[in-house]
Amino acid sequence: MTTATNYNTYSQYKPSGINWLGDIPETWKVKKLKHAVKELVGGGTPDTGNDQNWTDDETGIPWVNIADMTNAFHIKETEKRATTLGLAEKNLRILPLSTLLYSMYASLGKVAILDIEAVTNQAILGVVEAKQKAISNFIKWWLISIESHLSLFSTSSTQNNLNEFKVKNMPLFLPSLFQQKTIADFLDRETAKIDEMMKKVGTQIEKLQEYRQALISNVVTGKVMVT
Repeated sequence: MTTATNYNTYSQYKPSGINWLGDIPETWKVKKLKHAVKELVGGGTPDTGNDQNWTDDETGIPWVNIADMTNAFHIKETEKRATTLGLAEKNLRILPLSTLLYSMYASLGKVAILDIEAVTNQAILGVVEAKQKAISNFIKWWLISIESHLSLFSTSSTQNNLNEFKVKNMPLFLPSLFQQKTIADFLDRETAKIDEMMKKVGTQIEKLQEYRQALISNVVTGKVMVT
């Protein structure tokens, strides 16, 4: 099964000033991430040995860790909730809806958007959008696009890690807000189609593997005669 999409190119381009990213459409801007968002907020982990820092009921504040981000672009719930005492212990700030989450180590470069108010652990940076400059969903796709280049920003030659300073100073290509939404919506839609096709292909492969194994077993055990 294949899909075909017609792509047009922009009429005029200009150098981005970043060699590994090349040219950009003439009307787009190049900014550091910190200049296109409201703020970047770090997280932390309250003492896990203190039961007063954690709760299972709805009074707790959702606390996001990497596991919560692993298979979801949108965070609607979390495995753990912290109490106000836990938040105070680590001076954690509650992030608003639509905040982009970005992992700086432990699954480096993973992204998700908050559909709830929440706090994060120390491996995750909250990128709070400035709606008049850049929308979270566009920044999400931008960060995904440069994931293979994160070694250029990492703080270690042996283990790729980022820190808040490095993330703040990452480059960001910025079209108009209208174009940002158009691009983000397009990628949401088209990648969802591709993901669905990959699931179907995965199911077909699994069935073929089962058939292959059954064929081998039936033939070598004499259940099927080969002539």
